[in-house]
Amino acid sequence: MLAVTSLVKNRVWILPYFLNCLYNLAYPREATSVILLDDASTDGSRELLDEFRVAHAREYRHLLIMDNPNPVGTNTSSRGMKNRYPIYRNLARLRNRVLRKACELECKWQFSVDTDILFVPDVLQQLGQHHLPYVSTIIINDATALDRFDYDRLENRHVNFGNLEVWDGQELYVNFPYQLGRLHEVMISGACYLINEQALYSGAEYGFHHLGEDTAYCLNLRERGIGIVCDTTPKAVHVMEPRFLPDAQIAFQRLMTGALIGMENRQSSGYDLATVNAVSGILAPSTIVSL
Repeated sequence: MLAVTSLVKNRVWILPYFLNCLYNLAYPREATSVILLDDASTDGSRELLDEFRVAHAREYRHLLIMDNPNPVGTNTSSRGMKNRYPIYRNLARLRNRVLRKACELECKWQFSVDTDILFVPDVLQQLGQHHLPYVSTIIINDATALDRFDYDRLENRHVNFGNLEVWDGQELYVNFPYQLGRLHEVMISGACYLINEQALYSGAEYGFHHLGEDTAYCLNLRERGIGIVCDTTPKAVHVMEPRFLPDAQIAFQRLMTGALIGMENRQSSGYDLATVNAVSGILAPSTIVSL
């Protein structure tokens, strides 16, 4: 059984697109538990989640909408903040709630994906083919670096943090050099990743870290002997902010139509936009059951 998990905080600007990606995952819905946690949204996001549940709950094994009874402020963006502790601590607490719920539902895999990410229907098969405890996609992850990449070529995406730095006694790397179309073992990753039972039931949890709660989770997994791997074949687009949505949609359409993105990249799944609504459920669970 698969758990698809996400946190939601004032994402009405992209939530319809994200929920469409979720609904069109090429994995049987009757074998999928969707766990969405709303962090006290005030922009209509919670209402959109409720509409999605009413429309589709019967199709899924579970379709749960959870709430955060103790929200922290109204802005969850950490960009430019000097004190990130309250936000990252809050996010870690929420992600641990979702992680525990996936375990309570006895799921075998967890696909954790942020709600500002658009992903192709066969992302599970693309990640699952590697048979790894933890494997993430490569995504654009820094709005301050927009002068160094564009969505058309999907350059300067995020693999890991590279030049040696020390945060809270932990050695991390910033500006990690990578090649497209291959696997890289990295120190930390996040945002869009698939884990199997080994990682899911390892006891690793999210926590505060200056670089984000995902960093703490990856370090926790590594302490348990679980490697963090990133697949640098594009299969998702990180939108980040409303102003990037038009360009991100074009980039995502290119992924969906199987267009080549960069000389090193393979063609994507081959699904075209006319058939995207028909792909859900066509691949049996056995496609990733051997993770």
